[in-house]
Amino acid sequence: MTKDIILNKTKALICFYQEGCSMCLEVEPLTGILEKKDIEIIKFSCDESHELLYEFGGDGTPYWVLILNGEIAKGICPTENSDDLFSFLTDECGICLSDDEFNNAMLEGKEKREYQEMVVAEILFRSKESDEDSLTYAARLKIVRPCIVSETDEELKKCISDNTKHFTERLRASMEKEGGDTEARRRILEKLPEMEEEIFNEIKEIKEISSH
Repeated sequence: MTKDIILNKTKALICFYQEGCSMCLEVEPLTGILEKKDIEIIKFSCDESHELLYEFGGDGTPYWVLILNGEIAKGICPTENSDDLFSFLTDECGICLSDDEFNNAMLEGKEKREYQEMVVAEILFRSKESDEDSLTYAARLKIVRPCIVSETDEELKKCISDNTKHFTERLRASMEKEGGDTEARRRILEKLPEMEEEIFNEIKEIKEISSH
């Protein structure tokens, strides 16, 4: 589908996504609800080419674009701000969407994304069951990913602490299963508390470098 074909639409919502994109997975349940509403939804996969995404003003996925009367009315990243997203869908797109429908879909999407991340972490671990480094990397992946967007040091420390606790709980649950109580897992449990400060310093350093 080309840009010209899409712009022939009187009203449509273009949803750009990419397979394996965790943030795309987060808004997938909401997309499913929107497909049942009084608006045409056009999904476009960017796996083969990102050219159309760039033509519509996006630089990453997920990215949604409202088409009105053959013109681009507005583009938005649906995972940046839930209040802005709800306003975009109800006010600008004119979609009849209740608070409950929206909030439940976003909650379901968040749970799906978190599950995907845990699966990725587990795959990394299983690739080298006796290799402590693979589990260390998996832990960092799980803890760091959601904390990068923290704006203040206080928010960053809390995010790292919360996600470290969450990872610890899931790790302990894995260890209770048959064959799950491995030496590598016991060692990473011991290392997790000291990793919090290491991760905090790493994120701070990366953010300071990127801001210059």
